[in-house]
Amino acid sequence: MQMVIDKAEIGYTLASANDVDIKMKDDEQKQIDAFLDAIIKLREYLDERSEALEKLEEKLQKLFRVDYNTLTEKDFFALQMVYEVCKRINSKAKRLYANLRQVREEGICKKAINRYRNATRTFEEIVVDMHRVFFEFPNMPAFQTSDEELKAIFG
Repeated sequence: MQMVIDKAEIGYTLASANDVDIKMKDDEQKQIDAFLDAIIKLREYLDERSEALEKLEEKLQKLFRVDYNTLTEKDFFALQMVYEVCKRINSKAKRLYANLRQVREEGICKKAINRYRNATRTFEEIVVDMHRVFFEFPNMPAFQTSDEELKAIFG
């Protein structure tokens, strides 16, 4: 038995199919554009964070040139505060890098992620060095003796 199709129904179906086709194409393009925009924003965000860590690391490097013997108790307190803030920054930086695992595995933003990883590692090293130089070594008798001997030699 043959079914009779209303010719108008064929036109309605074609129009519906075309609407779905156009909507899918538009939605697909919007999704792709949104994804690419998100990648660009992530890259910019990582570059900004990397630059911030690199600049802060440069400032921390300058602290190592300070004559330790001229520092007052107030200076040590300020250094302790800098150290504590930098420890928090370091923790946040490492957490962000860990949270990027899936993005790293997909190979997205490789250059920005590598720069961020390097900035994070360098920053962590200087934070550790800062603790050692200003708070750990000065309390070690061997360091104090060596420091005095070097001052006697180099004045």
